[in-house]
Amino acid sequence: MPVWWESVGEDRWHMLLRCGACDTYRELTARDDVARAYERDLGHGLREIRARLEKMDRDRMADQTAAFVAALQRDLIDAGDFAGR
Repeated sequence: MPVWWESVGEDRWHMLLRCGACDTYRELTARDDVARAYERDLGHGLREIRARLEKMDRDRMADQTAAFVAALQRDLIDAGDFAGR
C-alpha cells in the first residue's frame, strides 16, 4: 500500500510502500509505466475488497433483521423495549 510518493523527473516516481500483511516498508523508485500498472492493480484490489465488505455488511444486516423479526413474532420484544426512560 502506498504511504507516500513523489514525482522524480518526467517519468519516475519515488514511493514508500507498506505491506498490509506483515507491516514492512519498502522505498523504491519506479518508472511511470510501472507506477501506473501498480496504481491500476491497487485500484482493482480495493474495488474487490469494497465489494466483499459490502456483501458482508448486507449479509449481517439480513441476519439482524431476521433475528429482530423472529423476536417480534415470539413476543420477546415489543415497542416498550424501545421507549425512552
